Amino acid sequence: NPRNSRNAHRLKHTVRYIDDIASFWSPALREVHTDIYPASLPLTFNEGTGIANYLDLSINPLTCRTTVYDKRRDFNFDVIRLPEKSSNQPGRFGTETFFSQAIRIARITQSEEEFKKNFTIIVDIMRLRGYTRFEVHTSTKKLFRQYRMLLYRSEIRKFKTLETLIHDRFSP
Repeated sequence: NPRNSRNAHRLKHTVRYIDDIASFWSPALREVHTDIYPASLPLTFNEGTGIANYLDLSINPLTCRTTVYDKRRDFNFDVIRLPEKSSNQPGRFGTETFFSQAIRIARITQSEEEFKKNFTIIVDIMRLRGYTRFEVHTSTKKLFRQYRMLLYRSEIRKFKTLETLIHDRFSP
């Protein structure tokens, strides 16, 4: 059907992951969403700022810049992000989760300031969950060793930058 082909082409900047969908640079989704989704599944459209939050990204399509978006910050209650060290899970679950979250932040952020802001949040959570400075330091050293080029993208050039952040967050 030529109409479907034309609409498919107009939706080429549309991405979907499970129940999250984002469409950039085209009003096509707004025009055809009733052909795709039932009325019982309403879509909300971002108006005004142009900033779109999709999954864990805050995207500015005009500047092509991304920052971390954490919808848990929008809730007025605590959301457990990392396991307690004293839980029945092996301690490495927490340090490996911290490690993977730091990689995620490095992939999303594009400046040293943005990386540091989000990195200190997860360092603080680790401290509050009972992990030691040594455990966080060891995971961060592994991060710097294995993902140095990714950290360079966020302008993190020296391990000392991260080491200082950890030290400051664990100091009394």
